[in-house]
Amino acid sequence: VLGTLLHYLVRVDANTVYFKEVLKAVDDFVDHRRLPAHLASRVRQYFIFQHDKQSASTKNIFQQMPLSMRTDVADAQYANELKSTWLLRDASQQFLGNLVLKVSDRYLMPSEKCCRQGD
Repeated sequence: VLGTLLHYLVRVDANTVYFKEVLKAVDDFVDHRRLPAHLASRVRQYFIFQHDKQSASTKNIFQQMPLSMRTDVADAQYANELKSTWLLRDASQQFLGNLVLKVSDRYLMPSEKCCRQGD
């Protein structure tokens, strides 16, 4: 029992090993280019953010569902937001049903701007 417990405590999965290698490469990149501390931190935080985002990704699960189930899931998740948008308020149900399958989550770094006024 103690051996099994120890095995689970020290077991490291392949994703964790890969992520540590990526962070080491990022650190080497930052050091080699002698980036300022604030920029080095920003680069490192970007890769940590990307890792966390990918860890929480469910895109593969969604893509494995049949089309009718993906439609139902997407409709439940996004339909109200689309219907409440002034541009789509009078759109047909069929159009919204097709559009809802094209909507996807987008992730931005904290304090990153997705667009600027006038874009």
